[in-house]
Amino acid sequence: MSRRVLRVGMVGGSDGFIGGVHRHAMALDGLYSIVAGVFSRDAAKSQTFGANLGIAADRLYLSYEAMAEAESKLPETERMEVAVIVTPTPAHAAACKAFIARGFAVVCDKPLATDVVEADAVLEAIYSKPSVNFMLIHNYSGYPMVKQAKSMVASGKIGDVKKVIAEYEQGWLCEDAQLSTTKSISSLADVGTHALQLLQYVTGLGVDEVCADVGTMVGGARSPDDANVLLRLTDGRRGVLIASQASAGQGNGLRLKVYGSKGGLVWEQESPERLQYLPIGSPAQVLVRGGHGLSEVAQHASRIPGGHPEGFLEAFANLYKAFYNQCCTGGDDSTADFPKASDGRNGLAFIAACMKSAEEARWVSVERLDPSAKRQRTN
Repeated sequence: MSRRVLRVGMVGGSDGFIGGVHRHAMALDGLYSIVAGVFSRDAAKSQTFGANLGIAADRLYLSYEAMAEAESKLPETERMEVAVIVTPTPAHAAACKAFIARGFAVVCDKPLATDVVEADAVLEAIYSKPSVNFMLIHNYSGYPMVKQAKSMVASGKIGDVKKVIAEYEQGWLCEDAQLSTTKSISSLADVGTHALQLLQYVTGLGVDEVCADVGTMVGGARSPDDANVLLRLTDGRRGVLIASQASAGQGNGLRLKVYGSKGGLVWEQESPERLQYLPIGSPAQVLVRGGHGLSEVAQHASRIPGGHPEGFLEAFANLYKAFYNQCCTGGDDSTADFPKASDGRNGLAFIAACMKSAEEARWVSVERLDPSAKRQRTN
């Protein structure tokens, strides 16, 4: 049986690796087709890039504003349906609002915006268009064994959560002198928000207060490249978050450790198919993607038989598949298993609190959205 394919307009993505990752992820299940785009601020480069993707010349635009306006005037059966935004961060909020205002669904790479004020403006735009679907890309929540960890926490397998440690350490700033002098986004925004989203996704806990030490380890970096943060979580739980791009020798060291009253869980992104389960009073176990005894949601997110490794691209594609289902079948938004705009907004509130804490050397409250806030459930 043939399935409807969602028509995509892409903003950015001609430089770096992330645009290609999005395109591969969309193509993996054959659920999306790129029909329009503005791939670079350099018009000639954008035209050439789009032509190489097979996009018609009249659907290649000079700006996202022009694309949003022109596409909204095309017949409903022809115009793009989803805007995928993979520009540098400063353009995220404005691009999101341009497409939301015209009723397009939006997928935006993280972070949602440059600060909480911009993020709140995006949320207000979403609130004004209740039918608009929105996904923020935090791709690590797409891994099957992350979903397994979430299921085990929710089912009480490790008991009452007591402490959570989230680490995201990279070392690339130590290795490239040029990048170390031109970096313009802090490690809290670049990798810290991933660690935060993973922590919150798996445990269901929010961060109430932070005590942070934020600074620069590599000479010349314009933004802080290292952060060590103590966390006070929901209902008095404790946590630690480490976000660094100046940890020499580290590749992509994202790790989550969750410790409860009955046991613990440990997941590492560089070995994503394995989840360590540490029950009290019993031998440690290693649960493997595609193996026996996993939750239904983890099995559903697994694409190929166990023993055949899958990873980063498939995790991205799992998010795109969930978003496709939401766009095409509707249903209860609360079951849509992908990150929302509110996740992005709360990530930026977390960064702001960390920076204030580091500056004032004290615990600072995180002004995150209350779970009962308007449409937080969906966006």
